Amino acid sequence: MLNRKKGRNLLEKGFTLVELMIVIVIVGILSSVALPSFLNQRGKAQATEAASQMGVLLKQAYLESIEGVTPSDMWTNITNEATAAEGRGDFNYFLCAISATGATMTATGKSGAASGKHLNSSFTFANLKPSIDTSFDATPTCTADVVQP
Repeated sequence: MLNRKKGRNLLEKGFTLVELMIVIVIVGILSSVALPSFLNQRGKAQATEAASQMGVLLKQAYLESIEGVTPSDMWTNITNEATAAEGRGDFNYFLCAISATGATMTATGKSGAASGKHLNSSFTFANLKPSIDTSFDATPTCTADVVQP
């Protein structure tokens, strides 16, 4: 009797195939719900990178306008800074227009998840706050440095 009870306990120690399959299905369902959200985080991080960089460049243009720098010199300075920023990130930055009252820029994705994506921004120096469209737009304001004063 003791040997029979001992043998039954050895068989009852493991998981059944059905229990293992249920766990695999549950893990699969959870991963299918969480994976798209996880993969979208890279795109959000890239949009934040571009928006932050454009904010820095446009605020630099504002500071130069306060210092009395001419729009043509501001154009040169901001274009040089934008070119330097392009080497550090996933976007190319294009200065669309700059004047004594404001500036507009576009960031265009270079490669990977950002490829073909565009962020548009503008800065009116009077209200002291850049307006940056943080959604990836299909139509860029400009795709080259087009309006040099």
